[in-house]
Formats: sequence, C-alpha cells, structure tokens
Amino acid sequence: VGTAVEDNILCDYDVIVPIVTKGNAQGCLAQMLLKQAGHFRRILAYCNSVAEAVAFQHLVEELGLASWHINGNSPEAMRARVIEEFSGPLMKPAHVLVTVQVLGEGVNIPTADTCLFVEPRRSYISIVQAIGRVLRHHPTKPLAHIILPAVNTSYVPFSGAVKLTSTRRAKSQVQRANRTVRRASKTRPYTRRTMKGGQLERFVIAVSQADHRIQQALVEGRRGRIRFIDAQNDTARSNPLPLIRSLQWGLTNASRTSLTWYEHLARLQAYLVCENSLPRQRTPDSNERALGVWLRNTGACAKRGSLSWQQLRALESAHPLLRQAIQRRADPEKYWDSACLKFAEFVRLHNRVPSQYDSDSESRRHGNWFKNTMKKSSTTSQRRLD
Repeated sequence: VGTAVEDNILCDYDVIVPIVTKGNAQGCLAQMLLKQAGHFRRILAYCNSVAEAVAFQHLVEELGLASWHINGNSPEAMRARVIEEFSGPLMKPAHVLVTVQVLGEGVNIPTADTCLFVEPRRSYISIVQAIGRVLRHHPTKPLAHIILPAVNTSYVPFSGAVKLTSTRRAKSQVQRANRTVRRASKTRPYTRRTMKGGQLERFVIAVSQADHRIQQALVEGRRGRIRFIDAQNDTARSNPLPLIRSLQWGLTNASRTSLTWYEHLARLQAYLVCENSLPRQRTPDSNERALGVWLRNTGACAKRGSLSWQQLRALESAHPLLRQAIQRRADPEKYWDSACLKFAEFVRLHNRVPSQYDSDSESRRHGNWFKNTMKKSSTTSQRRLD
C-alpha cells in the first residue's frame, strides 16, 4: 500500500484512534462523525454483525446524517441503488454506509474518503481490503482517513503484548504504563464490552505490515501518522492523556518486536540456504543454537495460533524446509508417509542406510530422521511401524 501511495496509484491517508466513553462506543463514534462532518464526508462503516450494523445506522440517522445499511442478504438492485445514492451529491453533512462484509472486494466507490471500523476485525485480508476501498483517487479527496476500532480509558494496552518484549527494562516500562492507565481510569480494566488489551496493537501491526511508511514511523517513534481523537461524552469525560501515552509506547514497542521477528526470519533463511537443514538446538555453534531455539519458539507460537497470517505466510515462503515443517505440524501422518518414501528411495539408490554423520546434507537429513524414528519406536503407532 505504501509503495502504491508513493507511486501516486492510491490516495494518501492518515490513521485515527478514537477514545470513547466506556459502555457507549457506538454513540460516541456517531457523535464524532457529526462533529467532524466536514472532515469525514463519505464514511464506509464496517460492523461484524447485522444487529450491530442496524443499531449503528439508527444512531447516525437520529443525529441528522444520511445513512444506509446493506449486508449479505441485501438484493443486488438494492446494493446498487444504495451505493449510487451514497456516492452522489451530499444530501446532509455526511453520508454513512454501514455494512457487514459486503464492501471488502470488487466495489468501486472512489468518492468514499473514510473507512470506519466500528468493531475489531480478525482477518488481515478483510482489514486491507476494507482500507483499500477508500484509497482510490478522486478530485474531492486530497486525503483519506482510516478510523481504527475505538478504545476507552479502561483499555490496558500491553496485557497481551508484554510477552513480546525482550528486555527486563521494557517489561517494567510497560507495567508502569499499565498502572498509570488503571489509576487514571479508576475502573476495572476488563469488561464484557471493552476491547481486550493488545487488540489495538495487533490491528495497527496488521495495517503497518501493509504500509512500510507506518511501520517505519512506529519503529522510529514518530507519532504523526497515527492520531488520537477524544470522542468521549461531554458528561462522562476522563483524562485521555495517560492512555494516549501508553498506547504510543505500546505501538512503538509492538512494531519493533514485529520487525525483530522478521530480522530473525531473514537470518534463519540465510542459514537454510547455506546448510540446507534446520538449525539444531544442541550444538556448539552459538549462532545455530540461537536460530534453533527461535525456530522452536516460533513453532510453539504457530501451534497456539498466536502468529499472524502474514507471519505464517512469510515462514512458508522463506524456504522449502520451513514449508515442510509447517505441513508436518498440520498433517503429521502425511509427512510421515512422505518421509518414509524418501528414506526408502535413498536406501534403494545407495544400497545402505543413511547416517547423520554423512557429508552430504540430504543423506544427513535422512539419517537424522531415521535416528529420531528409532529412538521413538517404543511409542510409535503400529501403523507407522508397519
């Protein structure tokens, strides 16, 4: 996305994080759109359910903005009419089109200037596709706007991201920031309606991995590309500054951690190209040992489902051995059958059993597999032994 913007293929944009009143996120977002009507003019609002979408449309409509709602069950003729009205001349201060997974792909609305995520989304692809709908050039749109899911002052930025920090000092800074937010909010940090700690960071990381400019700005600690808007109700307003400072630190730290992960992957890829074998954890070579431990930890993260979609894709495309390792975890029986066939083919061609001490890397790999298999023979299933 960043390269396309620099090449003037797509429109430039800013990223906005709204801070809302606890328990009234949709009401605060609707009021924000009204107050910023000259700034946000044609808004594509994304919800995760029809009920939430209908509720948000009614809130916006009651405030005097033009609003429409379409979902997967809306007839094609209705969708076309709604999109035409939404794209046409402004009938009220702002136009708001609320949708549920309809405008993600194949929809051309160049006049749309704002993408609003009313609720968090888990899919990286859906996030990028939704953002792409408002980045097409139009004479009335000098700058597009991406409004991320709202947070309130009870949000604890690093509840899930503390694990990502690599130094004791960074962890203590995160913990101090969290305590500051809790004292400022004077409320419990978790409620059913509160976005879980770490979700905003993961959302921003997903956006930054599609745009190197945002990633670079976050890594360098520059704040200009991500803005915060205090959209709290006037009658129940808390000081947002402690949360903003904590979020700024959290986003910078999460971005640096993500960048470090890719640096480790690049070093692992260089090792695999040279050695054509996965690094070992028990070896005198400190570099190989470090890569082996990192790969083990990364595999554990993949098994738990804590790696992002783009990280999994990067692993699979880095080297065939990594792709095989991922497939082995996904379907161990299929991998076993494939390894058996390759081992049998080696024995047939060379008329000997491969050894882990062979000079040839392929022979050494088969030898290691055979050795590990024999070690586990007492616990191996009868199907594999046969």
